Amino acid sequence: YGTSGIETGSGTSMCAQSRHNEQDFSMTEVTYHIVEHDGGFAYKVGDVFSETFPSRQEALQAAQAAAAEQQVPGSTEGIRYQDGRGQWHDETAQGNDRPVAKVEDK
Repeated sequence: YGTSGIETGSGTSMCAQSRHNEQDFSMTEVTYHIVEHDGGFAYKVGDVFSETFPSRQEALQAAQAAAAEQQVPGSTEGIRYQDGRGQWHDETAQGNDRPVAKVEDK
């Protein structure tokens, strides 16, 4: 689905890399890649880069922390998101429907 804007029921906004279809019960997988970026190292998910870190090890540690956080269950909330065509949609995001997150350092 690409990156799209998402607004949670609490009014906060965030960016979603992918969206889980409620009728597709397979788990979404998110991969954090460690890459050289802007004179240092970063982790990358899809086309989105993290901040730049001075060393590969620091980027790896940050990616591992982000991947672990990505898998922590939250609360069920209503979300509103805008698709690539600019149309807004309302859905319920299950708090226990978390992606499988992994880190690749190649």
